[in-house]
Amino acid sequence: MLRVTREARGMSRRDLAEASGLSYPYVSELETGAKYPSDRALHNLASALDMDFVELEARARSSESEAAVGSAVDSLQAAATAAADRDLEDAIVNQVIDQLEPIIRAAVRAALERQK
Repeated sequence: MLRVTREARGMSRRDLAEASGLSYPYVSELETGAKYPSDRALHNLASALDMDFVELEARARSSESEAAVGSAVDSLQAAATAAADRDLEDAIVNQVIDQLEPIIRAAVRAALERQK
């Protein structure tokens, strides 16, 4: 959200950092979603971007919510993949057991017969 707004105003990250009084690394972290801006940072950014603070805050919160939903979806997809992998593993193991069981039983019977 911040990157799109900045680019729409023809500003580089460095331009925004200088205009807002924030450090370049901090602006970069805000744009990538690694950090969420403080109220002071939002005020500075709103001023530098010539935006209303409330509008910028609403956009930031919306982006934060979208990131949280995306993270939850990623976690669910990973869990579903892990469950599918476990199901596949169980199916393969069961198939191997089904195929080997008669062979093992025959070998055990033969060994018991030799002991008699």
